Amino acid sequence: MAEAHEAVAFQFTVGAEGVSVNLSYDVFKALLYSGLRSWKLRCRRTMNSLYNTIYPGHPLRGIAWCGVIYGLHIKDYDVSYGLIDWIDVHVFKRYFTPDNSKILAYIVFGTGAYIVLVQIRQSALKRLFSYHGWMYQEHGKKVGLGTQLWGGLVKLLIGRNPSLYSYQSVLPTLPLPSLDDTLRRYLRTIRPLCDDEEYQRMVSLAEEFKHTVGRKLQRYLWLKWLISTNYVSDWWEKFVYLRGRSPIMVNSNFYGLDTAYVRPTKIQTARAANAVCGAFHYRNELDHQNVKPLMVQNLIPLCSSQYERQFDTTRIPGKEADKLVHSSDSHHIAVYHKGRWYKVFMFYQNNLLEPCELQIQLDAIVRDATLPEYGEEHLGALTAGERTLWAEARQKYFSTGVNRSSLDAIEKSAFVLILDDEEYDIGVLQSDRSLSSLNHEDMTEKFDAYARSILHGKAYNRWFDKSLNFIISKNAVVGINVEHSWVRVKTRDEIQDV
Repeated sequence: MAEAHEAVAFQFTVGAEGVSVNLSYDVFKALLYSGLRSWKLRCRRTMNSLYNTIYPGHPLRGIAWCGVIYGLHIKDYDVSYGLIDWIDVHVFKRYFTPDNSKILAYIVFGTGAYIVLVQIRQSALKRLFSYHGWMYQEHGKKVGLGTQLWGGLVKLLIGRNPSLYSYQSVLPTLPLPSLDDTLRRYLRTIRPLCDDEEYQRMVSLAEEFKHTVGRKLQRYLWLKWLISTNYVSDWWEKFVYLRGRSPIMVNSNFYGLDTAYVRPTKIQTARAANAVCGAFHYRNELDHQNVKPLMVQNLIPLCSSQYERQFDTTRIPGKEADKLVHSSDSHHIAVYHKGRWYKVFMFYQNNLLEPCELQIQLDAIVRDATLPEYGEEHLGALTAGERTLWAEARQKYFSTGVNRSSLDAIEKSAFVLILDDEEYDIGVLQSDRSLSSLNHEDMTEKFDAYARSILHGKAYNRWFDKSLNFIISKNAVVGINVEHSWVRVKTRDEIQDV
């Protein structure tokens, strides 16, 4: 693992000549900026959490509500029916002056009343979002009256300018089907696959399951449903993805390709620098929750929980099950080029590098003719193989020392950037070429080769455990390799669009 430099902020030594103290102000300043950035991000997240808690309400509307109550009370309209006076006398009057205690009583009652109204609005939205009749309306035909009324109520209550996680608290929980319904749908699903005799045997087994262990398992499932918003998602992630012991390369990871006929540049490092900086700007928007949640028909919000692990996330191998580890606000990326790994810092004095500044660093990496260290070139092959073998190797060889710190540099990076040393010829249109002039069979072969390279490469020149691998070819064609357990495809599409 190559780095620009190593530095120590503070050194304290005791020798024959006395005590020596050495303070590196540059490194100390860098640490200070890093801490300041992390503190500001935590404060912003806390404010966003408070904002999302009362959405579709708004703090300013809450303050205005308290002002209205205060004004009505001055005009002798007691909307609290004596509750403000009770709070004043029994809570604040013994500790504050009469005027101050009265104001505090207004604030407490107004805030409490506003929170109750917001809770009622959130409950109403949750019930409205549970309606699925709109999904079965035929396009081109008149929408039913019930669906029209439902849509009007949703528009009335849904609120404006939502942040990324504003709707999380009003999304309905995944409904739990009854045992009878589950068995009925199961039998309906397998019916085309069975002959009459086999189907009757499955009916008998389903009936036996219903009257034996089925009811007990249904009760356990009901308890899980009570304490979670989605009783399936964590089990799905664990048992479908993380407990799988086969290689995730090809079997689990998926990929995204570049546009076929538009290429802004043929310079590899320029394309890479713009892609990386764009990704960091997008991550900043996610951290500040400025990205709008996905909406169906601009009316029905979808769950946004997957966005949280889009960056700074790594799949850690285990002997029986893997786990997803999410770092917080990583300041660097891991870069792979011609068998060598590099740790590239993306911030200077708390400011994100400009694309031109990052390109200078990437150009230095491309020009670096240093041969890889022993085992460095093929290190990524560990992430392409059996998960148990990778877990054992990780524990045996990467638990301490340089190997541990080098592995941390990759796993704790925001994402991995692969600067490939091969070109992808996918037929970018030139001014003298038209789409009809292309040999489509030849193009199919080239696109297949391009897709295979993005999906698995040489098996050792990708880091398949990382949430995102940005792959830039020598002629500036881009691809993305994505670890699947943290994401569904739509979330990945957004980062590729950016």
